[in-house]
Amino acid sequence: MVVPVYRSFRNGAKSRVMYTVFKDGVIYYLCLFILTLANMVVVTTMSPDYFNIILMLERAVRSIITCRVVLHTRQEVQNDNTILIRSISGPHFHS
Repeated sequence: MVVPVYRSFRNGAKSRVMYTVFKDGVIYYLCLFILTLANMVVVTTMSPDYFNIILMLERAVRSIITCRVVLHTRQEVQNDNTILIRSISGPHFHS
């Protein structure tokens, strides 16, 4: 994920939408990594009664972060006039 974004930025493609997707994606994976580490600690050190607590928390946070990524990307697309104009105008056929 990092390499294609780096190449795009190096070549001059600096879209706010692309930046938002990259930033939110990094936050998404960082949060999931932290939750997975917490899950591993709970599974290895605590009694089996606590397994469901961390699993429910991980599922809820995963859904919340996914919605945040989608809604934030949607907001940036609406703010970016060039992408919005292209998507509204539809396909163009040359005769």
